[in-house]
Amino acid sequence: MENDKNDKNDKNDNINIIILISLPLILYILLNNNITKNLLFNFIKNISLLKGSNHGKLLFVIFVILMNIIFFHNTISNIISGYIFGLRDGLILTMIGNIISGIFSFYVSKYYINKRILRFINKSYYLKDFKNIIVKERNISDYEWFKLVVFSRLSPMYSFQIISYYWGVTDVPLYIFILGSIIGSLPISIFDTYIGSKLNNIRHLFKHDIKSIIVMFVFVMILIIISSHKIHNIIEHISSN
Repeated sequence: MENDKNDKNDKNDNINIIILISLPLILYILLNNNITKNLLFNFIKNISLLKGSNHGKLLFVIFVILMNIIFFHNTISNIISGYIFGLRDGLILTMIGNIISGIFSFYVSKYYINKRILRFINKSYYLKDFKNIIVKERNISDYEWFKLVVFSRLSPMYSFQIISYYWGVTDVPLYIFILGSIIGSLPISIFDTYIGSKLNNIRHLFKHDIKSIIVMFVFVMILIIISSHKIHNIIEHISSN
């Protein structure tokens, strides 16, 4: 009976993994479909007409939240934010949307799908740092929690939205989760929003510029190396205590 239950849980977990992997792929396919692409361009055009109003800004924040929750992806919305609102206002709006969606996932994980997320973390080699954090979390100080959240957000290797689900199963205080998320996600958000603010035409978003790709790749790799090294060091320090 217990084995049947475990087999069922394993099957459900595998389905969830497939869904998580598929959603960004579905988004990529949609954004390369002419019909979907034109719908997105029309939305951007309409929001651009309303960008000076609170109504337009509210609609865009809702768009960011939905993009994060449905597709676990915020790069496109960050870039679009810069294109419509400019670097300063675009950064503020996309950060608001990102943090709200992050809090949503944090609470859903903590109170509704806690066991499912824990099983997923325990089975994944990719998430071994989180396994170590969960094992040692009683020894983690508030400052160490803060640093862990910051560096997990700094790394583009982790999806902004998915990482919020992982933090939901830990004992990290909500205010530290929010503050660490804001500070840790600033570099990549500024980078994305800046790219958007420099676009003369939003249709250029889907054109491949080799120079931009190289710069983005180098920037992302630097962030991944720094954040992974820092997280590993913090966990080693916690384990030694």
